[in-house]
Parts: sequence; C-alpha cells; structure tokens
Amino acid sequence: EALEDASRGRRYQKDVLEFNYDAWTNLSDLREEILSGDYEIEKYYIFYIHEPKLRMIMSIAFKHRVVQWAIYRVVNPMLVPGYITDSYGCIPGRGSLSAMQKLKYWLELVSRQEGESWYYLKLDISKYFYRVSHRVLKKVLAKKIKDKRLLEVGRIFALSRQQMIRQIYMPSLKPYLLSACTVCIGFCWKSGVAAEVIGLANSTIGMHLYNAKVYLETAELFAWTLTVVLLSVSIEKLLLLFSRRVLR
Repeated sequence: EALEDASRGRRYQKDVLEFNYDAWTNLSDLREEILSGDYEIEKYYIFYIHEPKLRMIMSIAFKHRVVQWAIYRVVNPMLVPGYITDSYGCIPGRGSLSAMQKLKYWLELVSRQEGESWYYLKLDISKYFYRVSHRVLKKVLAKKIKDKRLLEVGRIFALSRQQMIRQIYMPSLKPYLLSACTVCIGFCWKSGVAAEVIGLANSTIGMHLYNAKVYLETAELFAWTLTVVLLSVSIEKLLLLFSRRVLR
C-alpha cells in the first residue's frame, strides 16, 4: 500500500519504473535495511520553484518515499485525533475542498452579522518546517509512539545540524556568497593596480601604466590596460569556479 501511495501520480517516471520493475526484491531489501539498522538516506536533492514566491524543495530517492509513506500510514492515525477541527492538510476525509467549504461557511456567517467589523489574517512563516525544534518534536512524538524502532526510522528523515548547514543554509547563502566574491575580487584587483600606480612600485603593472601615460606611449598604455582587464576576468572566473566547487 505504501508503494502504491508513493507511485500515485508519478507511475511512469524513470525512478518509479525502475523500482517497480522488481518491486518485491526492492521492498525486501528495504525491509532488511530497516530491521538491521543499516537504513539511511544518502542525500537530498534541492531545487527551487516559484508559486509565485521562491520556495526551496528537498527531494529524496523514490525508495525513501516508499518508507515515508509506510511511516505515514502507521503514524498518521495516532496523530489525527490530536489535530484541531479546522486543520485540513494531510488528513483523510478533509483536504482543500473541505477547507474551501468551511471558509465559505464562515464568510456567509459573517455577512449576516451587520454592524460589526471582521478581519482575517493571512500569513506564511518563512522556512517553518526547518525552524521547528527537532528536539522538542521528538519528545512530543515519543509520548505518542511507543515503538522505538519506528521512532529510530523516523529520526533518519530528520536533518542533523551538519546536514541543515550543508543542505539548507549553504545552498541558500551560495548566490549571495558568489555575488559578493565577484564584487570583492573586482574591487581588490582594481585597488591593487591603483596602489601600484600611486606608489610606483618597481616592476609592477601599475608602474608600467603610469610610465606609459606620462611618456604618451599610447600603444603600451592600451596594452597594459588590456592586460589588466584580461587578468581581472581570468582571476575572477578561476576564483568563482573554485568557490562553486567548495560550496557545492
């Protein structure tokens, strides 16, 4: 049943077809990994979507989705009784249609009460799930779930502090770090050449630029200027390539 749930809506994707081609063997291998304690998630795939604002999506291999659905089928019935009446996400028998019907009911109820001012609050907490304290959440779940092996498997899906830094914070910071490196590298190179021109250090690009300007050596002046530009671009590209590999 967990395999069917995980395959729904994506049955003809490559990874789903590969898993289902020998489903029994793959499920048996998964079971053995979980029972032996060797089960782990190799990596998360991170990509971004716009709907309409930018959202970061973390994806895992299909076999781990099967495990997620298996956990969901066991855990969700334990948790649903504790949800408030007006919670609709991931709850059997509810969903977006039920949420819209409840909203319609509230709007009709308010519209019949004249002379009163009514307000609604629409908000979205940035990176809400990443900021939930896993330590507190584990304590809450441990009170409801008595199967220790199930809790251990569930903890595998929780990111450690190192994984949070490597797979969430670093990818988020990467564009800003790269753009900052680009700006800083350009300023550093220009500042260095300018300092050489002012200080007239021996056998430097700045000194040659200064002499070419003073003695009206136009060809030499353009040649050194072109050298500065080409070196600046080359160093910038090399350092950015290095930065991307380090931050990858």
